[in-house]
Amino acid sequence: MEKETKSICVNFKKELKKFTDSVYSLSLDGALSNQESFLLYMVETVDKLYNASNDICKCQEEEIKEIGELIQNIFVQTIATKQNKQLNFLKAVKSFSTQNPRDSDLSSILLEYIIHPESTKSFIRELEILTDDLDSALENIA
Repeated sequence: MEKETKSICVNFKKELKKFTDSVYSLSLDGALSNQESFLLYMVETVDKLYNASNDICKCQEEEIKEIGELIQNIFVQTIATKQNKQLNFLKAVKSFSTQNPRDSDLSSILLEYIIHPESTKSFIRELEILTDDLDSALENIA
């Protein structure tokens, strides 16, 4: 495997872990959904992971590329909120403003993860499986 490809994969894995850990933290402490510092951290985390997924989608290895595409799909997938707004992570992050963090689309999305704990557990598990799949793909290529 090219050194550059491996570096891209290692960065992607690091960002995926940060995002997974953030969602896990949110599942343990719902109050995080409207704390400005956590929202800012999520903006940065989603942005970095999305950019890393763009990089990984350029890899030659199909298994690795697919993982990046799955992450991108997660971020553009529509999430219906309590206010009947159709939102997605990417738009919520791009439109986030510190002026009204508690009223932000990102806060609304994170609130959905608190309201639906079983779905959140499944989502966390899906992220963990993607991490395991990335590890396996890296082992098969190295």
